[in-house]
Amino acid sequence: MSKSDLKPKDENRKIELNIQRQIAFASGIFQGDVTILTLLESLVEGVVIIDNSGIILLVNTRTEQMFGYPRKELIGKPHAILIPERFRKVHEEYEAHFFEEPKIRPMGMLPGFTGRRRDGSEFPVEISLNFIESINGILVLAFISDITLRKQYESSLQKSEELSRILGVIDYAIFILDAEGNVRSWNEGAERLKGYRNGEITGKHFSCFYPEEDRAGGKPADKLKIAAADGRAEDEGWIIRKDGSRFWADVIITALHDENGNLRGFSNVTRDITGRKRAEEALRLEKYFTDTVIDSIPGIFYVFDDREQLFRWNKRLEELSGRSPGGMPTLSPHDLVSEESHGLLESALREVFVEHRNSDVELLILDREGRKVPFYCTGSPMTVGDRTYLVGLGIDITERKRAEEALRESEERFRLMADTAPVLLWLSGTDSLCTFFNKPWLVFTGRSFEQEKGNGWTEGVHPDDLQRCLDTYLSAFNARRDFQMEYRLRRADGEYRWIADAGVPRFTPNDDFAGYIGSCFDITERKRAEEALQASENKFSKAFQAMPSVLVIASLADGRYMEVNEAFEQVMGYRRDEVIGRSSLALNLWQNQEDRAIVLRMLAEGKKVRDLEIGFMCKSGTILVGLYSADIIVIGAEQCLLSLVNDITERKKAEEELHRSEERYRRLYNDTPVMLHSIDPDGRLVSVSNYWLETLGYERSEVLGRI
Repeated sequence: MSKSDLKPKDENRKIELNIQRQIAFASGIFQGDVTILTLLESLVEGVVIIDNSGIILLVNTRTEQMFGYPRKELIGKPHAILIPERFRKVHEEYEAHFFEEPKIRPMGMLPGFTGRRRDGSEFPVEISLNFIESINGILVLAFISDITLRKQYESSLQKSEELSRILGVIDYAIFILDAEGNVRSWNEGAERLKGYRNGEITGKHFSCFYPEEDRAGGKPADKLKIAAADGRAEDEGWIIRKDGSRFWADVIITALHDENGNLRGFSNVTRDITGRKRAEEALRLEKYFTDTVIDSIPGIFYVFDDREQLFRWNKRLEELSGRSPGGMPTLSPHDLVSEESHGLLESALREVFVEHRNSDVELLILDREGRKVPFYCTGSPMTVGDRTYLVGLGIDITERKRAEEALRESEERFRLMADTAPVLLWLSGTDSLCTFFNKPWLVFTGRSFEQEKGNGWTEGVHPDDLQRCLDTYLSAFNARRDFQMEYRLRRADGEYRWIADAGVPRFTPNDDFAGYIGSCFDITERKRAEEALQASENKFSKAFQAMPSVLVIASLADGRYMEVNEAFEQVMGYRRDEVIGRSSLALNLWQNQEDRAIVLRMLAEGKKVRDLEIGFMCKSGTILVGLYSADIIVIGAEQCLLSLVNDITERKKAEEELHRSEERYRRLYNDTPVMLHSIDPDGRLVSVSNYWLETLGYERSEVLGRI
């Protein structure tokens, strides 16, 4: 067989494959959404989808019933089998004109246009054309209506208007208008469709059925003019029912003439085609939505058939490959990837087409410049009829690869620095197990990395600390939060040393959780110092409580009492729990607030506060007089005021009593009418009474100190 003999067969095979792809695509639209499927199957019209070569891709059940063909005898056949021979040339011319300028249009105005059934019989049809733009070209949607009854009615109407009553039960709204457009008669179909009874609509102008915007634009009158001039006017648009609701209607207005050719009026046949419009819109929206979603995918989208021919793709794949839309169908999976990825590609294709399971693989995709771009590619099997398709998505992972490489380099630098750091460092992975220990850690424990990795490091933790240590770590790990803990870790020489361990979660440049990093310090000496400090504080506490003087420790910042001793409780009358956390101002302890101000001022000036005589209010309301001393001390990081009060209340009372006794003696000494005087051991006058001075005529200054 010569090459010339093979060429026609190859061409025929390509044509056949193209038809199969178109059929599968149309079926995908038809079956992709249960709402669209329900709409198309519920229409009273037949639906036929054809490609730009006239091949039938899809029909609905009504088409099978109307033409008498089972669906399998129509799919893949030229649509001319549905058209009588004598109309085919006219139809081809009209069809060619449609493809030059695709738009929604009716074809019912072709006089005598009919469809051809499987048995060869013909019937009048009305065809409305719509279209879908697809990556495989324009697909035509033909909505076909059997208008046999309507034609019979129109023919009979020329003879007798009375036949409208006979045909009143059909689903068309049929009514007669006079020459001005007023309703003269009305059938039951019109009553059901528009809501008016015959009696209430007769005499009204038919423009009441049109929306306000159509009436304002003069549409009803224009349609009557066209029908009067051409004999017929067709239209699609919104019609208003009596209750104000709308439906999308197919309207045919036919001029009626008498035997002399004079215009008698018009017939109006109106049909509700809302369902058909919804189906058209649903298909259009489905197509628009599908294209929009596919083209908005950030990666490349592709559908290959089981012959490895590209069936569907998005604009991103066009841009990446550098091919025009017309050249895309010839692109095979092997054309897309570099040579070193062919083996991985073959495995992925086998998983989808042979094993019928999903695949995912990293491939090097060739861009339009021939550069190798890493992509993460997925593929899922989809079966339509007896054909299997690979539906896939590819994501450019160039940045991820760079990030991974940067992370590897970063981790290597980290390891180099970690091994020279003066602290113990560790890393854990996303499973909480340790994956790295630096050299100082291994030297400290005297164990190898193999011994320490995973949970091996826990063998060196003191048994008394182990559970607390693990609970702290795992709790923080699960919550992805920082943690700090202290535990005892066995050193290489067998001694347990106190370790302060601080861990923080670590993340990749893409903010993916990568595990934890921790740093450890030997705090054994600090712990010993803390223990010594604790012992010292215990001694201080005992001495503090045993002091007979009143002692108070308060915060210097806000005066809040932090500690008081037993002497405070005994002398001031307050229990410890009544004053801790409260200030002296809140307790109203100062008899004179100016005393408190003086103390604070002296402390601020750096002066010593020692033995200031100050009055304090006890809980009972009595006044305590004490010698007040204060010093600033630091507890932790907080400045505190240590106050000491020695109670001198009784001493003050004794001094006051002595003062009162001396005063009484002086009054008695001076007021007695007797010459009284006293002398010191040397015979000098120490004191003389007033009566003595008056009797002898001396001034006191003249005699005191003299012999």
